[in-house]
Amino acid sequence: MHEAEKYLRENPGHLLYVCYQGKNRRLFISAGGYVCMLREGCRNAGDRFSDWEGITKVCYPDCESDRQRKLVEKYRREASKATFTNRFIRNCLDADAGKSLFENSLTSGNGIDGKIISLASIAKANPSSVERFKEAMKDRLQYLSFSFWFRGYEASLAVTVNEHKEPTGSFSMEYKNCGNGYYYMLINDENFIGYDID
Repeated sequence: MHEAEKYLRENPGHLLYVCYQGKNRRLFISAGGYVCMLREGCRNAGDRFSDWEGITKVCYPDCESDRQRKLVEKYRREASKATFTNRFIRNCLDADAGKSLFENSLTSGNGIDGKIISLASIAKANPSSVERFKEAMKDRLQYLSFSFWFRGYEASLAVTVNEHKEPTGSFSMEYKNCGNGYYYMLINDENFIGYDID
């Protein structure tokens, strides 16, 4: 029996993070007693799992809490570079390193937690949208770009402004002709960071 399966069977109701095919994924025991892996982008649905040889690392809860602490510190560090503020930036700066990103309300707890995409890399695909996005952030104006191709996805940039004139920048990468994809929040003047997967 693989060490991950042994842990799950000895700790029913727990999730276990593993590195599988180069990605952090979560295993759990289903109601039927099967070991399952959460589907990417899903919080409560998974598929039966049996490819134990594909697991390269098992992250036990103490290891996972250390990983979460480092991620929270990364969000705090990146947010401290921002020359603007909004609720997301304040939440990052006030985050408790003893809690996960999800518990700190910084992300939905997903596979792009901590992943950064720079405005400079987006500008290579669509410089005019990035320029308008930067202007909207500076002038604190609402903005939504047209869709453009970025790394094989339909991407768009947006700026929303709240009643206190605080701008919040976001970047989405969605599957073609689909409302599902990967969503990032502007964490400082130069970078977006992983927020949600739908």
